[in-house]
Amino acid sequence: MKKTLLFLIYMLSMFSLKAQDLLYGIEQVKGTESVVKNRLSEMGALGEYTFSVLLPVGGCPRCEGSIPVFFRDTKKHFPETYTLIIALSDKPEITKSNLSKKDYGTENIYNISYDDPLLESFHFNTDIAGVPYFVIINNKTGDFVNASPLLGIKYDYDFFCNFTKDLEKIKVKKITAKKTGSKDKHIFPTNIQLRSIDDQRLIINNTNTAVSKISRLAFSEDLSKIVLLEYENPNILIAEKQSENYSVVDTIQPITAEFRLFKANNIPEDLFQALMSLNVLQVMYLDVAFSSNMEDLMISVSLPELYWEDSIAEKISYMNKACLLHYNYKTKSRAYIPMQLDSLWITSHSKMFLDEEKQRMFLSIAKGWPAQGTTAEPTSSESDPFNDEFYEFSPMLSVMKLPEATFINHIGKLSDWHKNEQTGYFFYSPKVCFDKDIMAVADINVGDISVFDRNTLKQKTHFNLFDLLANKQLLEKKTLL
Repeated sequence: MKKTLLFLIYMLSMFSLKAQDLLYGIEQVKGTESVVKNRLSEMGALGEYTFSVLLPVGGCPRCEGSIPVFFRDTKKHFPETYTLIIALSDKPEITKSNLSKKDYGTENIYNISYDDPLLESFHFNTDIAGVPYFVIINNKTGDFVNASPLLGIKYDYDFFCNFTKDLEKIKVKKITAKKTGSKDKHIFPTNIQLRSIDDQRLIINNTNTAVSKISRLAFSEDLSKIVLLEYENPNILIAEKQSENYSVVDTIQPITAEFRLFKANNIPEDLFQALMSLNVLQVMYLDVAFSSNMEDLMISVSLPELYWEDSIAEKISYMNKACLLHYNYKTKSRAYIPMQLDSLWITSHSKMFLDEEKQRMFLSIAKGWPAQGTTAEPTSSESDPFNDEFYEFSPMLSVMKLPEATFINHIGKLSDWHKNEQTGYFFYSPKVCFDKDIMAVADINVGDISVFDRNTLKQKTHFNLFDLLANKQLLEKKTLL
């Protein structure tokens, strides 16, 4: 059993790299040592070192499976060391209640917001704390001794030994000031500010708990209902309009069957329960939309798929299974359709757009570095957005057939802005709308609109909305750098 569990942790990520070779590396800002030391003291840190996890809640659910194993190894080999989870959240008071339901291997969980002074001591290579990090801190000096993202590593005992050796030596690089932006010769997309906008706010009442950060929302066609996908939890809130506001009337949460649906029959029950207790198995709701009948919700989900890679050697594989979940609003029934994608490295089911009239579903694309992968640099020409050949095959969307959820083809081409700035798919964020015989695909960060024939999916025209609005003096352009 122990051997099997450790191998599973190895399978949680694709690469075995040193922390400095990873896309999600961190550095410490010089002069912040006293802030770190004081904040850790306020968090109850004792002794010489704190072995901590910086946890942006909801940032990488699959990464969290390594956390209880890390703290188990810490308590075994460094029993006097203080262990701590520093949980980052927009609403830490809500996060505290949710995290208390999980067993991370330490009782010391401190919830902070993203404007906490402690975060000023971190410089993230990606500019944001998008994934969890292991961080060893010297309590007496406030120095970051060592740090590593949980995404992009293989956690095993060798990793733990290398990560925790020579604690008297500072291994985290220090910088004089926070760095901003991407590579020097590249810019971020333009920040658009409309001159006039309806500032009426959407008010959602929830009698059970406050509404946390929302990653996706969708309205029914008659605007009587709204569904909201929470970012920090695998929950979908269903709200109905009552007078001028919306009130939450139901919550969709993962059920046990979803954890078991793609578990091979020969996986022992005790192993399955052990993985559940370690928070390794994750059900992730990624996007949601109303069907045309307004009684069904269509939910893009990622379910755990478990099977023996080598049962004799006790090697188990854990994969993400992309599925389309039909949820009936009235009966609360669930039906699952596995998606037959072209390639998990190209098609992403994190964003979906339904055209039930034409029995199609469109999924977003995430191709190449840094949209895909965890290395500090591209690893091949096919993944290199700094190479013009990368853009020779750069589709906008994958087309899926309904109700089977099978791949048909790709359509469109990434706008020239991404090629000119050599950012690949990093800033690409599509939005799709349908009207009669046309389909419009908006590249919302750069304002490009591509119009397709809804029947043939042939592109008809292309224009930039921001340029048109700027010409009519309806907006201002302000660069982010």
